[in-house]
Amino acid sequence: MQQGNKRLLNILLCGEPALEHRLLSNTEFKALLLQVTHRFLLEPMSADALSPFLASYLEKAGLSGLTIEPAAMSYFHKSCKGYPGPALAICQLLVNAKLGQTEFLTVNKDELVRLIKASVTGQALPAVNIETVTNGWLWDQLEQY
Repeated sequence: MQQGNKRLLNILLCGEPALEHRLLSNTEFKALLLQVTHRFLLEPMSADALSPFLASYLEKAGLSGLTIEPAAMSYFHKSCKGYPGPALAICQLLVNAKLGQTEFLTVNKDELVRLIKASVTGQALPAVNIETVTNGWLWDQLEQY
């Protein structure tokens, strides 16, 4: 939003690739797109980057002793496709499943698969299918912080 040469309001719009496609394909957003001064494309995390992301999350949650088998990490990456929103949801699943346990064991792929499948059908995750994250879901997650 501008008044003369002075910008009154800066808007930061974050989303997954589907958001950009939706904005570009809808003529209602043409005026909004004309106001965009900077555009950045954040790539999904690689499998190598996801491991420190999870480790950091677990450490902050007080579960730094929890380890994840390589096959489970591979499934973790496949499930979230490297996107932070679904990765965050899976991290929350792991914390919720292990919270209160005095002995941290290694999470294997079978356990992770069960947690994710139970969350999608049991709605432990916010109405999300891990394979396809809906527009706006990441914002709901960020509002919690």
